[in-house]
Parts: sequence; C-alpha cells; structure tokens
Amino acid sequence: MLLNGPPAVGKSTLARRYADDRPLTLVLEIDVVRGLLGAWLEDPQRSGWAARMIALAMARTHLEAGHDVIVPQLLTRREFVEMLREETEASGATFYELTLMDPRDVVLRRLERRSEPQGAFSARALMEKQGNAPGDAYDAFVEALRQRPDAIVIDDPLSDAAYESLLQLLG
Repeated sequence: MLLNGPPAVGKSTLARRYADDRPLTLVLEIDVVRGLLGAWLEDPQRSGWAARMIALAMARTHLEAGHDVIVPQLLTRREFVEMLREETEASGATFYELTLMDPRDVVLRRLERRSEPQGAFSARALMEKQGNAPGDAYDAFVEALRQRPDAIVIDDPLSDAAYESLLQLLG
C-alpha cells in the first residue's frame, strides 16, 4: 500500500498505526533508506533513486514472504508509483494507493514543529538544498493530484475516522 501525500500530512503516523495492528507489516520509509546512504544530500537525485531501488527489493522480498508492505511517501511523479504497482502485482499481492490530505496551513504548522535527527534523512535539508520553501512540496502535490481525478483521498488522516476509512477501503 502506498500512502501518498505532502510532507507532515501524517503518512508515517497512519502507516505505523496500521502496522501496529498487523504483525510483520513492513513500514517501508524510503526516506529512512535514503538517510542510510553516505552523503545522500550531496547528490539528492542519485541517492533518491538508489533508495527507491533498494526499497523495491525490500518490498518484493517481504511481499513474496506473504507479508504486507506499506510505503508512506510523497510521490508526485507516476514512474515510481507504477514500479511499486508492478512489484506488488508480480508478487501476487494487491496494490493500493491512498492519498492523504489536510489543509495547507495545518500541514505547514506540523512541518514547522517537526524535529529531524542529525545525520539522518531530513526533509527540511533536502528542501533547502533544492531551493524550495516548505509550502512548495504541498503545492506541487496538490497540482499533481489535480491530474488524478480517480485518486482515493483520505482527509484528516490523523483522526480515528480516517483510520476506519483506510480499513474499509482495504476491505
């Protein structure tokens, strides 16, 4: 399952909640994998691609063992989403993509309060390296979402109602 959405919308929190209810579900944080790569910030495009390829291999291994994988990740370009779909289906599993949304001001406040550990992946450091302001990722995601009228959107993703919606969507 891909939980897509802007930074600080609650992707990781919802993924962790789901995994805590399902033993051996893998919460595959691609940004954590990226942060494990040496000098990842020096070449963010290559480190991002390398992290995604490592994540695909991890997902494939876990899916083939019969376990769930949940990927909380902001993806505005469809190429990697389709790669995730193909790996999932090749493993005999069902692929779900859910979009999480909250109002821009709520997300930006959460992002502002977020602490990021030294030496690990940092969304803030990546944004600065790329010359982006905190709201740019949100705006880019909203624009990409406009191109996907069929997207399944869960609003207020940190609420109990959103979690129940997620469970209903997954059947």
